[in-house]
Amino acid sequence: MAETDLLPEEVMLSILCLLPVKFLIRFTSVSKRWRFIILSDPQLATSQLNRARQLKALGPRLIFLTNAPQLESLDLADTASFGHPSSVRKLSLPFERHARRDVTILGSCNGLVCVAFDASYFYIWNPATRFFMELPEPGFPDVCQQLTFHGVGYLSATDDYRVFATSYGAYPDEYGYSYEEAEEMKMFSSRSRVWKAIRHPAGHDTRSSNQGTLLNERLHWFSWWRMMDPLILAFDLATEEFTTMRLPEQFKPEELPNGIIFIVDFCCLGITDGCLCACDYLRADSVDFWVMREYGVDDSWTKLFNFSSDGPGRCGDWLIMESCTVAVKSPYWSLVKIDHKQEEEVGMYMLQGNKCCLSMTPYQETLLRIND
Repeated sequence: MAETDLLPEEVMLSILCLLPVKFLIRFTSVSKRWRFIILSDPQLATSQLNRARQLKALGPRLIFLTNAPQLESLDLADTASFGHPSSVRKLSLPFERHARRDVTILGSCNGLVCVAFDASYFYIWNPATRFFMELPEPGFPDVCQQLTFHGVGYLSATDDYRVFATSYGAYPDEYGYSYEEAEEMKMFSSRSRVWKAIRHPAGHDTRSSNQGTLLNERLHWFSWWRMMDPLILAFDLATEEFTTMRLPEQFKPEELPNGIIFIVDFCCLGITDGCLCACDYLRADSVDFWVMREYGVDDSWTKLFNFSSDGPGRCGDWLIMESCTVAVKSPYWSLVKIDHKQEEEVGMYMLQGNKCCLSMTPYQETLLRIND
């Protein structure tokens, strides 16, 4: 009796979409038909994602890499197991890891992660299914190999994944003493399969490495307006326009008797309770978390909680998510998980490799892929 005679396909799809991705991946070995449906059927992938969202069963994971050979991911859902060997997965890239090139995780959306090698080679990858797609070269100038502002998003109305990347470099003069800065912004569309030049928002400092926070189909970054005023710079993936939003008054530089202290790269953005969240970690022993309760309304910033670091060490490279924040803690070179409800550290994971090469992003396990 044929497999399809035992169970109608629509019934099988209804059952499969109720299961977590990790179980579905195991079931790809049941038969060739099951493997094709689980890994290639867009209807199942979409249904499973929507169902998991309804049940709030999309267990978040953190994927990260350093200059160590091994790529890893951590389970963020179970507080008790954070950092425990059972929560760690060893991953491998299904595409070539280009030698002597810096690797950057640009961000993730719907379980798809974008990885770049310098500013030349870009890939969209699903760590759960090992699907990947190589993007065409964006055509940045050879001198612009440092990636600064970047991010990944999705436009549901057009079923279009978009990758935003900013490259930065400097041309030396003929004597090698002075430099002319060069910076370009581009965006890739999965529907058109091309990179498009984006006009730089004049006056904003976008030279620091900064992963965009996705909310309301917009990417958000911390930026300095003319090196004086800290702001949130937002890029609308649909209209392809930049707008700005104010940060809480507490984020402004302090004016001391000897002048103004410019604090760059000591602010982190993320999403908590469906709202933009920001923290200023200049004073590492006491960090305030703020949320913008009404999107785009500057006066709606509300202090969420204060975090005081336990024990020795300084936290930096913060990554704010819905229910927790992950920060890099030195001098032990470890990831610590900060629970937003408990307002304290609840787990630690020791890292390998060089801190300067750390790149990380949260992602959710899905079956989604970008069809040819």
